[in-house]
Amino acid sequence: MENKKSIFPIICVILLSMNLLLTGAVAFFTVPATSKMNKLLNQIGKALDLDFAEENPEEAKEVPMGQRRPITIEEAILVNLSSDGSSTKHMLSVSVGISLDSKAKDYEKISEQITTNMGIVKNDIRNTIAKHTYEEISNDNYAPILEQELTAVLKERFETDTIVVVYFDEYIY
Repeated sequence: MENKKSIFPIICVILLSMNLLLTGAVAFFTVPATSKMNKLLNQIGKALDLDFAEENPEEAKEVPMGQRRPITIEEAILVNLSSDGSSTKHMLSVSVGISLDSKAKDYEKISEQITTNMGIVKNDIRNTIAKHTYEEISNDNYAPILEQELTAVLKERFETDTIVVVYFDEYIY
């Protein structure tokens, strides 16, 4: 009986030591991997921020509502969404408006260019949206991200900061 009592503390110490060693091994192998993943995610986040903020480094400058002039695309744009791997085809119908800064020095020129080249504008909108999947589009918080992306595309197309924002009047998926 006394022999059994002296074995029990030894077994507990051995199990506790093994637990401590295994916990240390897990921490040793997972911390570097987690650190690498964190660095990768930070780089991706920075890259996305650069895509949206690079166009206008003075993005903090807000254009007052009274200074904005909308150009509305009259008919809805229907877009085939990118395949998500299923056999189901998904579409998005959007009614789009483009808000311009009426005090910008090239406002008249850009307003006329957008109106004249409305087919190209619609094509840019279609091509940009078509890169996205139904899963992305159906996310409730995705419309503002898509608006930012479209704004950057059209600012680049017309080489101007006069375009304040591209916005959706309708967003039906």
